Amino acid sequence: GSGTSDDPYQIATAAQLAFLAQEANNKDEYTWPENPKYFKLTADIDLKGHEWTPIGSESKRFAGSFDGDGHVIVNLNVKGAGRFAGLFGWIRNGATVKNLVIRNASVSSVSQDSESVKPHNPEAYSGIVAAYCAAGCTISNCKVDGTVTSDYCAGGIVGYSDNSSSTYDGAITSCTADVVCSTANTAKDAYCGGIAGILAVKLDNCTVRGKVDGTVSAGGLAGWLSSGGVIG
Repeated sequence: GSGTSDDPYQIATAAQLAFLAQEANNKDEYTWPENPKYFKLTADIDLKGHEWTPIGSESKRFAGSFDGDGHVIVNLNVKGAGRFAGLFGWIRNGATVKNLVIRNASVSSVSQDSESVKPHNPEAYSGIVAAYCAAGCTISNCKVDGTVTSDYCAGGIVGYSDNSSSTYDGAITSCTADVVCSTANTAKDAYCGGIAGILAVKLDNCTVRGKVDGTVSAGGLAGWLSSGGVIG
């Protein structure tokens, strides 16, 4: 593929998916919402034995479109990635993730401060699809199962879904999470939800099964409904 909406880059193996992460985390061209790159899975992918590096980071925020096309990513394992843990670390400005299934995921993040100096600075985010969704991202028709933990913000689909954009309207629609979600500290600012730890976009037609175990702010769909958050 050429990376356009009509001819997306095609991903069929774990190596190709890891190459996307490598490229997105090192090149500015993956961060441009005005000229997004398009990707599509063409096969199921098993990440067993791989400690995953998330696609997109705080300094290289992924702004493309990722279509799972109904395929399954199994055995996603994110433990050593730092503050942003998920298949995607940080996505932004109109980015989309859709039609994706993630099975048997294990995702965890830890803030850079030690437990003794909470509140967190800076914070850590965990979500099986994405850790942090900024400025009007859209996640639709995604299904996940597994475990997701953080000492600050954890959600089955996303950790934090923000809508601080005047250009793009963010949303999480038609998603299903069967997860064990937990935040492991007693600080006053810890958020845990079956879909999102912190929700500031519209949430519609989503289903949660499993267990949500938060020590401070926890909810079946969202741990905290922030400004702009709507549950439809």
